[in-house]
Amino acid sequence: MYVVILGGGAVGGSIADVLHRHASKMTVVDENAETLKSFERKYDGCTTIQGNAARPSVLEKANTNDADMVIAVTGVDEVNIIAAEIAREVYSTTNIIARLRSDEYEACTKFKSAYLKNVLVINPERVIGEQIEQLAKYPHTLEIASFQDAKITIVGFKTRLGYAPTGISLASISGWRPTPNTRFLAAFRTDRWLSEENNDVVLEDDEVYLLVADQELERVMTKCHGEIKKKKKICIAGGGHIGTKLALALQKENTVRLIEQDPVHAREASHVLNNGIVYTGDATDSTLLNECEMEDTDMFIAVTNNDEINLMSCLTAKKEGTKRAVSLVSHDNYLRLISETSIDVAFSPQRSTASSVLAQLHSRSVQSARRLRLGTSEIFETVLRGTSKANKVVGSLVADLELPANARLGTIIRGNQMIEIAEETTFQENDHLIFFVADGTDVRNILAFLQPSAFSFV
Repeated sequence: MYVVILGGGAVGGSIADVLHRHASKMTVVDENAETLKSFERKYDGCTTIQGNAARPSVLEKANTNDADMVIAVTGVDEVNIIAAEIAREVYSTTNIIARLRSDEYEACTKFKSAYLKNVLVINPERVIGEQIEQLAKYPHTLEIASFQDAKITIVGFKTRLGYAPTGISLASISGWRPTPNTRFLAAFRTDRWLSEENNDVVLEDDEVYLLVADQELERVMTKCHGEIKKKKKICIAGGGHIGTKLALALQKENTVRLIEQDPVHAREASHVLNNGIVYTGDATDSTLLNECEMEDTDMFIAVTNNDEINLMSCLTAKKEGTKRAVSLVSHDNYLRLISETSIDVAFSPQRSTASSVLAQLHSRSVQSARRLRLGTSEIFETVLRGTSKANKVVGSLVADLELPANARLGTIIRGNQMIEIAEETTFQENDHLIFFVADGTDVRNILAFLQPSAFSFV
């Protein structure tokens, strides 16, 4: 696969980090020469082109005509739109992804149908807002994502003493059912994936990931963490695009306070929030945080455009008594330090974007895909195509499925039902299969097993 990435910023870098494991050839286009040198140093065989990604001459130099995929993620929406349009109309590229920060382009039906037709639009800031909104609803979770057209939820959380699955062995956890439509997917302890082969047992504060029918998520979290508080007290640091939209969404069911340092932005946020509670000041100031009643705050969320402010305000909020702290973090180096702090959850717009493009990277047979945590673990959903005559998987037993050592079949969805999996379970045409892989490079091998006439048995 040959992929052209237009934009070498933080988002482009995160996508390249995923891509270099899957793409056979990669070209990065950016206007900054130093940025391009960093790509050349980091990724062997990566080609770089300096220039404006919207210019036909630059796209020609990038051999866009040969590209299997074009990903336009510069910091300018208009450049991304023009580049996507050229890729589609001039080079007939069929797989195009464009990052758009403004909602205006997608909201205009005529514009979208004319210029964004067959283009996958990604908006990292919107995704982050939606994820944090879910986190606020289920405050003990680390990560929530939708699969199977939002019918299935993948939820990650730290285990709690006295509540399942704490104390359950990996050898028996596949049979654990907090609700009928819940399936165990994976568990981690620090940076290690827990496995049956190591005789692991789930302990307090391990990270566990489950597949849950969307309508059963609240019941699952109640059984795993106790009663969920309905109306929460939430404080948000950052009155920009993400913070204001998040506050607007959360104030419908919660008491929300917002902190913004810029007086003009603070007034604008107050107006949008219908004179909601907005404080003008420094979110790292402990005196201001005390005014915001941190000891009585259920969740503190930092979403300014400055990593240092986000991290320091979260640490200060935790010190002043908030129950949970959630931080927006752009730099990978900071992300890797989060586990050593009191901050509960960190979100990265760049990593969210990388997860958004995973399904496009693997093949058209992948319906959904997502990276987990900070490592290379992935969850992906695929569909079994072909009859038993064309595809040897169809009609075969689950027991005969050869998977890499660090992979697991999470569930089979047949029709609209999550079915029980046993060794004698038979695969059927159009089954939706959801897999977990500890190493994302194994995805290609698993997909090869599932292709018609390309399956191996024990």
